[in-house]
Amino acid sequence: MWARAQPLLSTGTSIPVPFNYKSSFTYVAREAVNVLGRTFDTCKYTEKSGDESSATSLWLLVGKGTMVKTETSLGTAGTMQMLLQSGTYNGVAL
Repeated sequence: MWARAQPLLSTGTSIPVPFNYKSSFTYVAREAVNVLGRTFDTCKYTEKSGDESSATSLWLLVGKGTMVKTETSLGTAGTMQMLLQSGTYNGVAL
């Protein structure tokens, strides 16, 4: 037997929690990147946090700005990678 979902109600007030985040982006180079058997013409950038505790590399499709690949350093835990599997730009497949 399934119970009917009840709406989530908020009875309190929210308290804003301010935070500061600074990062810098640096253009590295224009690179051909192979993702899942396809080669993309990209611009590579690095993003570093203000305290330089983390760094991410981003590969963006030339002329479109669509993210093709990212790699984020996780310190001793290794590296996290995200890859474009499929996408469209203005209705046209990438």
